[in-house]
Amino acid sequence: MAIGAVFFRAYFQLLNATAESFIFCVQVLVFSNATVRFLG
Repeated sequence: MAIGAVFFRAYFQLLNATAESFIFCVQVLVFSNATVRFLG
């Protein structure tokens, strides 16, 4: 049971890190798109 909890916690942390990096990439895309639109 303890091994399952540790595995679930590690999986949840990995999922959280993946979601954060995905959100960061989306923000960078939107920001660069807005910058190009503003300068162009």
